[in-house]
Amino acid sequence: MQEVHFKLIKEEEDLYDKDILVWIHLQLKKLRVISIYRKITNKGTKSVGRYLLKEDVWRLNINEASSLFEFIDIVKHSLQHEKRIYDMKLVQCNLELREKKGNIWKVKSL
Repeated sequence: MQEVHFKLIKEEEDLYDKDILVWIHLQLKKLRVISIYRKITNKGTKSVGRYLLKEDVWRLNINEASSLFEFIDIVKHSLQHEKRIYDMKLVQCNLELREKKGNIWKVKSL
């Protein structure tokens, strides 16, 4: 099984395999975490390194503050890499600071 690492600073992940992202999206939906998956680049597009992409590239985003809080709560006990744990703590501190300032709300709008 392919391991998926979430970039916790942006809460997004780019992959070639749409099926993995659709599965993750559906699992998050069951857990009431709002996420969006979409195609960001077409097969054959020139990449940054100037090579042609062999397949379409897909992205999964988690943008809503309450969903970010929920996602962090779900994954925090599963993270093993120091860098991912550090990134998660940065995001959590950022969210808490923004919540205290009144810029975001933790309450879901569902």
